[in-house]
Amino acid sequence: MSYVSFGANEGSFLAGAAAALKSRSGRIGFIGGINDQLASRFGLNDVQPLRSLAGSAVYKLVVFVPKPDVTKVLEAMFAAGAGWVGDGRYSECSFRTPGTGTFKGEAGANPTIGQVGTREEVEEDRIEVLVPVNKLNGVVEAMKQAHCYEVVAYDVYSLVPWPEGGEGRKGNLIVPTKLSEFAKRAGVATDAQAVQIVGDPGKPVQKVALACGAAGEFLDDAIRAGADTFVTGELRFHDALKAEAAGIGIVLLGHYASERPAVEWLAEKMQSQWTNLTCWASKREHDPLRTIEIRSGLA
Repeated sequence: MSYVSFGANEGSFLAGAAAALKSRSGRIGFIGGINDQLASRFGLNDVQPLRSLAGSAVYKLVVFVPKPDVTKVLEAMFAAGAGWVGDGRYSECSFRTPGTGTFKGEAGANPTIGQVGTREEVEEDRIEVLVPVNKLNGVVEAMKQAHCYEVVAYDVYSLVPWPEGGEGRKGNLIVPTKLSEFAKRAGVATDAQAVQIVGDPGKPVQKVALACGAAGEFLDDAIRAGADTFVTGELRFHDALKAEAAGIGIVLLGHYASERPAVEWLAEKMQSQWTNLTCWASKREHDPLRTIEIRSGLA
């Protein structure tokens, strides 16, 4: 292979599709992605996700099994989809704790072990497995079918999804600056044709939230995070009014300018990783929008 060429949109689509197919959860994320690149170019410190992403919803199934049936029950649950961890990197995962179970069959019972009317003590293992939401019913049914007891003792726990990275970024400038000055700095850092702002040009800027592209949906996240400025590519007019009313400054770089730097960085990264591969950012890709200056300066 001497070179790889993608059209303007094909590369990102194919890379994302391949990553999603590889992931058992169907979700993807990139370390050092576009928003990380912008945060670095803007000189932000203590950078964190603007909107945290919760991990996949999952249950813990706990069942109590007499020792002779442990393997049979485990294999049934694994076959039905239990026991996956690490986004598909590990399968057939479980934990067992030995103990003693007690029960007494009453009238109408048909105990597998012991006699009706007598309290029995049985050596059992407490088995714990993780189960995805969409597999829970099937796993429970498979477990019951494999279990020897007439009535199976089991518990299902709904686990709180743990944050797994997030979208957008927020961080702080070491030295505060004015909104107008920060907007110019951000424009230069992204080679933007022009930069628009919402808010007082002299407004102090230190806590910055950002999300590339058309990211008006993150405005509320930026407000909740206490950011004094939100940077994005483009914004709806009514979102700009909302930001003005909320007192948060806005810097609009243009959609293309907010994303192009990451394309250039990726090309450099690929070239450094595969020295026998000729890789470059597209020279034909460009911002389709053109700016015609009618008046200069800030009103």
